[in-house]
Amino acid sequence: MDGNSVGESLATAEVGAPARPVIVVVCNRKGGVAKSTTAANLAVTLAAFGYDTVLVDLDPQGDATRAMRQVEAARGSFDLVLGDATLLDVGVRTPFEGLALVPATPTLALADIDAGSLRRTSESLRERLGTPDGSPDFAIFDCPPYLGAASVMAMAAADMALIPVAPTPSAAEGLSGTWTTLTQLKRSLGSGGAVLLIGADTDDPVSTVMTERIRQNFGEALLRAVIPPDSTVEEAAFHGLPVVVYDHKAPSAARYIDVAMEMLERLHQRPGVGPLRHPRKLADTLERLESWRRALAPPAEALAMLARASTPPPEA
Repeated sequence: MDGNSVGESLATAEVGAPARPVIVVVCNRKGGVAKSTTAANLAVTLAAFGYDTVLVDLDPQGDATRAMRQVEAARGSFDLVLGDATLLDVGVRTPFEGLALVPATPTLALADIDAGSLRRTSESLRERLGTPDGSPDFAIFDCPPYLGAASVMAMAAADMALIPVAPTPSAAEGLSGTWTTLTQLKRSLGSGGAVLLIGADTDDPVSTVMTERIRQNFGEALLRAVIPPDSTVEEAAFHGLPVVVYDHKAPSAARYIDVAMEMLERLHQRPGVGPLRHPRKLADTLERLESWRRALAPPAEALAMLARASTPPPEA
């Protein structure tokens, strides 16, 4: 983690928080690329940096909702995006100070919408994310791996699209399709589109070749941070915690913190979005993550039992 770059780039910002929430969608038409994991860890990290954040779970599988120790709700994200509810109506607290959740709903209907409805609904989405006390700094949307009405509306309103991709042929195809859709919705993504490599394995020839292809095709849109293969992510999910809280020193957690800092850098420099107020210092952010771990992580005895349960018995 480079603790200086984001602080230095935001140090000249003399304004307060953005007047309206900065909307970031985490999306890919290909499933199984750690979208929900990315959205949950990004949202928690932004809250740890001191930004008032809301995580909106548009995926009916509800993985991001469960990462916040909540369950799917009868009313939630779909109602918010389609204009039937506000954040005040459907937002719930999470165990992480500064982070609210709009939970997934069991079914997200695929509605037919015309261009005019799409534009009007997208424009008013920011207003529905506000409360009498003001708007959050960031709204992170976890989109499902298909383009229903709710996903399209969130994408159309987004200031940045973050596309996680594994370096495999099928995932790269999903990346290309998602990028095309976003470009059609936004006309020109410019610095608003970012690609995040997940699980790149330098010892795997296919992974190495696909990583290089993605670098060549997406250039500066590819984030510097790469999320490495790390079993700690699954271990954290088993205990119902984002990995940045479960163990912020784990390789994947450290890179997710880098992703948040790099995203802040890009948004700070983007016309119409930045400048952003500068975040907490990295040391203070890590201490906040650690305090959440102490409050929420299972005791050492439970971890020892898990380790014993996952160890195969000795051969006879």
